[in-house]
Amino acid sequence: LRGAMNICFLSLDYPSTISGGGVGTMVRILGQALARAGHKVTVIALAMPGLPAYAEDDGLRIYRVPPGSWHWYAYRGLPYFGPMIVLFLRELEYSWALYRQLRTLHRQEPFDLIEGAESGAFFAALKLSRVPLILRLHGEDYTQYRDFLTAKLRLGRIPQRVALRRARLLISSSRNHAQEISRELGAKHP
Repeated sequence: LRGAMNICFLSLDYPSTISGGGVGTMVRILGQALARAGHKVTVIALAMPGLPAYAEDDGLRIYRVPPGSWHWYAYRGLPYFGPMIVLFLRELEYSWALYRQLRTLHRQEPFDLIEGAESGAFFAALKLSRVPLILRLHGEDYTQYRDFLTAKLRLGRIPQRVALRRARLLISSSRNHAQEISRELGAKHP
């Protein structure tokens, strides 16, 4: 990396004293290392009850955004159809929530690089195509249950697949997973 960059991580999770998973922990560790190297690092994560909308963590700026709940209402209110579209709606809601904050911050001080996971990057991939997008593959349900795909999983994967195809680079934790994603996309991808 040449010179200091302004980097944004999109994450469904960011560790705190009350929550935190593997993806959020990876974002925290990588983000802090980049901040120590002199880069400006912002994390946009989904809000959790009891956590502030903005915080700073060892050189990182953390923005937490409300995720939306249409997917929950669809699941509860539409007896057959709701459970089938819940993953699709959730993906759009999460992606839109993250993108709205990303867009606001990008207008104030443009990002040089955006990194996210398969989930939550749909609108960033569509709307900010000039900013390099890196997607780190963490093993979504679609990939994990490839032999038992339901309509719900297939529909929920559509926005993720759009983001995967538009990303400049995909990072996988294993060659096997990278090959699975390559087969899914139907082409080689950096």
